[in-house]
Amino acid sequence: MSKRETELRVEEEAMAARYWCHMCRQAVDPIINAEIKCPYCGTGFVEETSEEINGGGSSKAA
Repeated sequence: MSKRETELRVEEEAMAARYWCHMCRQAVDPIINAEIKCPYCGTGFVEETSEEINGGGSSKAA
């Protein structure tokens, strides 16, 4: 595998981690055509997520 092919694979894996299927409740590498769809369940209930997983936690004021 060439260096460029390795770089492309890493980019693809990074893209896969940035989409979440709410039906399957897992990170997916979506099918991107006219719509973005989950490759497992086929629904469009797929959301692009940020790189940071633990962001947005709620804090309660005392």
